[in-house]
Amino acid sequence: MSGKPKPATPSKPAAGTQKGAAPKGKSKPEPASAKKPAAAAKKPQRPGSAPADTQEDDPFEVDTSAVRRAIKLAPRPTKTRTYEVVCPMCETSGYMQPEDAGKDVQCCNSECIVPVFKSKRPKIEAVVEEQGSGKKWLIIAASVAAVALVGVVLKFTVFSTPEDPNVVGPIPAPYCQDCPPEPEPKECDDCPPPEPKEISLAQIRKESLDKISNVALDRRDNRNSNVGTQLAAEAYAVSGEINRAVEQLKRLQTTARSIPHYQVQPLAEIAWAQLKAGDSAAAGTSAADGLEKSSSLPPGLRRSFDAATSLAGALVAVGKSEDANKLIASQKAQGPAGTASVIWRVALDSRTYDIGLESERPYHVAMDEPLRVGVVETLVSHGYPEQAFAFAMEAKDVDQRDAALAGWAGRVTELQPESAIQTVTNQLSNQEVSDTGKVRVWCAVASHLASKGLSGPSETAYAKALELYKNIASPSAAPTPSMKDIYDSQGRPHLGLPNPSPNQTAASACTDVALVALQLGKPEEALAAVEKAMAQTRAMTPSPAKTQALFDECERSGDSVRYQLDSLLNLGGSSSKIRREFGRYRLQCERLNDVAKERLAFQVQLLRAVARQGLVPEIWAMVQDRTSASDVADQEPYFQTTLPGFLQTRAKLAGNSSLKSEIESAISATRDYPYDLVDLRSTQIQELIDQKKLDAASDQIKQVYLLSKVRENRKQLDPDELDVAILGQIGDVQKQATAEETLVFISDAFDPILKEDAAMLFGGYTVQAGTAPTVWELLKTPLVRDLGALERTAIYRGFLTELARPKTEAPAASTASNN
Repeated sequence: MSGKPKPATPSKPAAGTQKGAAPKGKSKPEPASAKKPAAAAKKPQRPGSAPADTQEDDPFEVDTSAVRRAIKLAPRPTKTRTYEVVCPMCETSGYMQPEDAGKDVQCCNSECIVPVFKSKRPKIEAVVEEQGSGKKWLIIAASVAAVALVGVVLKFTVFSTPEDPNVVGPIPAPYCQDCPPEPEPKECDDCPPPEPKEISLAQIRKESLDKISNVALDRRDNRNSNVGTQLAAEAYAVSGEINRAVEQLKRLQTTARSIPHYQVQPLAEIAWAQLKAGDSAAAGTSAADGLEKSSSLPPGLRRSFDAATSLAGALVAVGKSEDANKLIASQKAQGPAGTASVIWRVALDSRTYDIGLESERPYHVAMDEPLRVGVVETLVSHGYPEQAFAFAMEAKDVDQRDAALAGWAGRVTELQPESAIQTVTNQLSNQEVSDTGKVRVWCAVASHLASKGLSGPSETAYAKALELYKNIASPSAAPTPSMKDIYDSQGRPHLGLPNPSPNQTAASACTDVALVALQLGKPEEALAAVEKAMAQTRAMTPSPAKTQALFDECERSGDSVRYQLDSLLNLGGSSSKIRREFGRYRLQCERLNDVAKERLAFQVQLLRAVARQGLVPEIWAMVQDRTSASDVADQEPYFQTTLPGFLQTRAKLAGNSSLKSEIESAISATRDYPYDLVDLRSTQIQELIDQKKLDAASDQIKQVYLLSKVRENRKQLDPDELDVAILGQIGDVQKQATAEETLVFISDAFDPILKEDAAMLFGGYTVQAGTAPTVWELLKTPLVRDLGALERTAIYRGFLTELARPKTEAPAASTASNN
C-alpha cells in the first residue's frame, strides 16, 4: 500500500476514534456477510490486507502524513458533528465535533488544492458578575430557566414539528440501513453522500476532452508533463479533434524540455485521424513528419516500439510501405520489449484492453519479427485489412511471414467474427501462402472464435487447420557436423546447417494447433502436436548438449584438438598454423553452440506457452526424458533454463502439490538453478488475487518494482516481461472486482509506468463494461489524491479511446482461455 489517503467511504468514524475502531454510539460491527445497499459506495475492506509499509523510501510519493493525521470534515451536519468550519482555501463548509476544534482537519471538497488546515476554536466570552448582586442574578437565572422549561413543554405539546437541538439545519432523509429509527435523528455518522445522478457517456467524452490537457500539466505528482501532453494530443487525435491535437503537438514543440521523440506517437495518431477524415495528403505529411522525428526514439524501449509500430502502420496506409519496412528494421525489436510492445499496441488499438488475453494469442508466442506482426494488427484495427495482408507478405523469411499472416487473420476475426471464415477463405484463395502459414492462419481464426465463445465456427476453423497440419512431417534430428564441417562453416550461411526458418515456422504451426486443441478441450491432440513441434525444432540444429561438449573440448583438451586439426588439415606440425587454425575451429564451435542455445530457448518458449494452458505433467515428463537421455546427442539441458521452475509454479497454481514437490526436489538437486524471478513473483501475486487479497497483492507488486529496481537493473528482472505479467493480472482484477477496488489496486501499484499503462487500459475497459460513470464519480472523491497527474490523464485517454470506437463495431467480448 502506498500510505496515501484512500477514497471517501460511507463508513466515517467519529473524529478522534482510531482506525479500525467502531464509531461512537454504534454496536459491534456486522459480520462480513452482511450486505450494504448499492448506493453506499464504500472503500472495499479486503481480507488479509497487509498494513502499509512505512519504512520503504518511495521516490515517487509525496509526504501525505499531514493528510493522514487530519480529521476529515463531514459535508453535512449530524448529531455529533455540529461545529461548522469553513476552509480558508476553497471556502467550503464542513462539520466536526466541537471537542475537536483547534485540530488539523481535512476539507470535504475533494478538489481543494490545500485540503489540510488548522480549525479555529470557538470564542467563549466569560460572564462577569457584579459584586454584591449574586442573589439577584440567581433569581434572574431561575426565572429564565422556568420560562425555558415552559417553552419546551409548549414546543412538544402544542407545536407539531419536533426538532433535535443537536442538529444544525434541516434533518435529511435516511441514507443507509444503519440510520437509527425514530425518534432518533434520521441520519447516522456513517451515511454516504446521496447517490449522484449518473453521468452519460456523451458527457464523459465532452468533459474528458475539456479536462485532459489541463490535468496533463498538473504539477502535483507529475513525473513528466511532456508525457501528459503527449497523451492529451493522442486522445484528441483518437477522438477526431485534430485541431486540438495539433495544439498539444505545438506545446510539445515549444516546451523548454521538448524532445522530438515525444511527438512521434501523436503524429501517428493525427495521421490516422486525418485518414479517417478523408484527408490523405495531410495524413501523408503527418506520417512523414513523424518518420523524421523517429530517429530520436530511445533505442530498446517498449514505448519507442509502440510509437514506431503505430507510425509504420500509418506509413503503410498512406502508401509508403518501403519507409515502414525500413522503420521497423531500424528498431531491432527482438526480445521481451518487442513482444510486450506488440501486445500493448494491439490491446489498445483493437480495444480489447486485455494484456493477459493478447499475450496468450498463439501467434504472439514466439515472434521472430514482432513489429511486423504489430504493424499488421494495427492496420487491421484501423480498417486497412488489405494493406495489412500485403505488408505481411513482404516479410523476408517464411516464419516471419507466417506469423504476420496469423496476426492478420486473428485481428480480422476479432473485429468481424461473424464473417471471418469467409473473409479468410477468400483471401487465401487469391494468394500463395505456405501450408504452415495456412495452419497458423486457421489456428488464429479458431483461437479468436473460441475466446468469444463461438464454439461451432471455432471447430470449423480448427478442422481447416488440421487438414493442412497432417501434411507436416516429423523430421529426423539434425546430425552433429564433423570437425571438418565445423572448420569449413566459417562464412557459410547458417554455419553450413540447413535454413532453420521452415522448421521454425512448422514448429510454431504445430504449437498453434496444440494451443487451440487445449482451448477446445482436446488434450490428446494437443500433446501429439507438441511432440511434433519438438521434432521440428530438433531438425534446426544439433543438440545443444552436444555442441556444448564440442566447445568444452576446445577449452579442456586443447592439445588433443590441435593434434586432430594438424592431421586433418595437413598442417605439417607447424605451430603457427596449428594455433591459427585451432582459433578458427574454436570460434566456429562457439558459434555453433550459440545457435543450438537459440534453438533451446525457442523450445522453452513453445513449451512454456503450452504449459500455461495445460499439459504440465506431460511436459515435465518430456523434460525428464530429454535431460537424462543416454546419448548426449539427444540431450536437452532444460535445467539450465527457466522451464522447470515455470512448471513448478504452474503446478502450484493448479493445486497439484505432488507434482510441485517432485519438480522442486529435482530443482534442488541442481546446482545454482536459474529461477525466473518474474515467474516466482507473478505467481505469488496471482495467488493473492485468486484469494481476493487485493491489498496484499498490491503490496507485493510494490515490493517487486521497488526492491528489484527493475527499470534500472535489467539483469535481475526484465521490466517488459514483468510489465506484461502484472498488467495481465490487473486485467484479471478489473474483470473480477468492482470499479472502486480496481482503481484502488491500480493507485496502490508502485511503479509509475505500470500505473499509467494500467490506468489507460482500465479507462477503456470501464466504458465497455458500463462502469465508466462510476469511475467518473470516484475521480471526484479523495481517491483522486492517490492518482498522479499522468495516471488521471491516462484514464481520460482510455475513456476517449473506447468512446471513439465506430458505432458499427461491437465491443470485443473475448476472454482468456485459461487463468
